[in-house]
Amino acid sequence: MHLQQTKRGSIATGGAQYYFHDLSDPVLTYLRKQGSVRVALVTPYGATKSDFFAVGKDHKLVSSDGTVTTGKVGHDRIQQGEASASIGEAIRDWYRLNTGNFERIDVDVQIVEDIFYVRPLRCPAAPPIAVFDGWERSAMSHPQPDSADHDMAHNSAHPFAKSAKGWGSLG
Repeated sequence: MHLQQTKRGSIATGGAQYYFHDLSDPVLTYLRKQGSVRVALVTPYGATKSDFFAVGKDHKLVSSDGTVTTGKVGHDRIQQGEASASIGEAIRDWYRLNTGNFERIDVDVQIVEDIFYVRPLRCPAAPPIAVFDGWERSAMSHPQPDSADHDMAHNSAHPFAKSAKGWGSLG
């Protein structure tokens, strides 16, 4: 699964947009049935709440609570909602990546309690350090969070907690 950045040169008309590609069947079916799904971004510190929404190709977001109506965009995507920047900028901030455009962002998406947990895996257009292949790399290059709100990855009860065997599973 990945996000494809579009509208690279159009900050004046809303900035970059991120379309989903190659979603798994369960994620695709859930998104299109719901119309919109709240997104939680999995960061180096664990999952964090966000104002982003995944929106199905036949819907458009009409309010900050995720309410949708019929739309004609034709692409499954992540929209800003009430966020101050795009999902790409949020990823860039959390992972301290250089400025510039992403060609794509490889992601893993899990559905937990009606929320899409989006975990970036790698950004091929970004410098090599942008490969997110393990918690140890991220933990060594980032200070510890100031708040327990961002520290869910250390909570073994959280479905995305890092364990000796890798990321937690949902089953």
